[in-house]
Amino acid sequence: MRLQFAFVALFCLSVIVRIPYINQPLCGNYQRLTAHTLITQEIWATDGIIEHHFLPVYTYPDSTNHNIMIGDLGSVEKNGRYYYISYPSFGFVLPYLATLGYSYIPIVLKIFNIFLHFLAALFLWKILQFYFQSLAAFITVAFFIFQPNLLWFHTNVYFLDILSMDLLIIQLYLTHRYLLSPHLKNAIYWLLTNFLLCQTEWIGYLVLLVVGLYFLYQKKYVAFWVIAASGILNLGFTFWQFGSYLGYENYFNALTQKGLKRIGNSEAVSHHWGEWRPLLFFIINFLIYEFTFIMAYFFNVGNLLAQMDILKKINFSIYSKLLILSGIPVLLHYFILFNFTTGHSVLASVIANPFLTFLLAPMLEVLVKTPNELGKKIGISMNIILLVMGIVFYFLRSNTDFQQYFKVHFANFQFTPTNEFEILGNYVKKITPKGYTACILTPELHLNPQIMYYSKKNIVVAFTPEEVVHYAKNKKVKLKVYKINEYWKVIEEYEVLP
Repeated sequence: MRLQFAFVALFCLSVIVRIPYINQPLCGNYQRLTAHTLITQEIWATDGIIEHHFLPVYTYPDSTNHNIMIGDLGSVEKNGRYYYISYPSFGFVLPYLATLGYSYIPIVLKIFNIFLHFLAALFLWKILQFYFQSLAAFITVAFFIFQPNLLWFHTNVYFLDILSMDLLIIQLYLTHRYLLSPHLKNAIYWLLTNFLLCQTEWIGYLVLLVVGLYFLYQKKYVAFWVIAASGILNLGFTFWQFGSYLGYENYFNALTQKGLKRIGNSEAVSHHWGEWRPLLFFIINFLIYEFTFIMAYFFNVGNLLAQMDILKKINFSIYSKLLILSGIPVLLHYFILFNFTTGHSVLASVIANPFLTFLLAPMLEVLVKTPNELGKKIGISMNIILLVMGIVFYFLRSNTDFQQYFKVHFANFQFTPTNEFEILGNYVKKITPKGYTACILTPELHLNPQIMYYSKKNIVVAFTPEEVVHYAKNKKVKLKVYKINEYWKVIEEYEVLP
């Protein structure tokens, strides 16, 4: 009972450190993904989710918003409205159903996101408790809870990549249960969870691949064909859900282009982000955003190597399988979707956290069982210091004043918005006349979904006045143009007629 209380108290502490940032306006730091989700949730709340075949739509109902894409790939048009096809749809559907349709409200989506973090930590803790001493399991799960990247993403950034990590952890827990007790009921639970993972992110199929190859190696051919059939069923369901509504040819063509872009193939129509950035770029970002785990390995690995005999009682025949299943699919995901990995290195690192947690646990087990009491106290104190450092890093990442100073004075990056997206979006919503399409004119900045969410409009982006005139004539639409500066402030506004 004490342990359960301590776990809940630990997670409550993680919520407390997030409170100052939970109800702020959508700003930078990947919150465009949250805005992307919110747009779909809001349209579903207005139109009804069944109207859109449970597919992530991001075109608002009014016809002035039609035929305006977000980005250059990853969507298919139907009746002038665009649908996001880069992933299956369950990651959008779950918050809508779980919050009874109120997930279009930012604070509701963020609270739901924190709850998912709690579930992920709980299932990890259940696994670790089985193999390791209570204190070792507790400190290990504390590293997961207070991992600075997760504190941010599991509060302010909700997208399918985040949910896929949580479902992977539940999948690992059910793998642990199945390996201990390989009964039909546990197998069915495993397959159902994998179905949800495959309907959230493509990594679910890599999990199936690794498990299928394992069964093939073990010459368990019936199990192998069950895994293969599950993968085919998953693909068939996704293709039917999208293709039957959007048109199979349109869907397959768009999905192929998106796949080419994510693997870094130059045959893709567009591959603007991550264009063959070196693997080193991802590794450096990975080390920065996972630094609490990396430092924990550095301070604990020596003790592990010196006292390996302490681990003799652990059932590594099962635990090693969990390590493999949490690591190999992630590595395959990184290398197969190389362009996505290097172009979204901070986001891509999220899915590695279960593996990093499993890797740390044996080191902390050795620490808490060491006969040297002084060394044990020093080691535990050092790990607590690392946890505090992670919280400090989270505060620095979340504090926009610090970011502004750092970026301007040290890195010479562009301005980091705080509430500028909300102000601009509300202004566009208020000023744009009825029957006009909103257009933002900017010399160098791309439109953020945050502005769309606050304006409740799909917005055309243009980089020159000539583009604005050409768009209005070509599309035969009336444009309300907002010229902005690098601080997202409107410095000029005018109308352009077709």
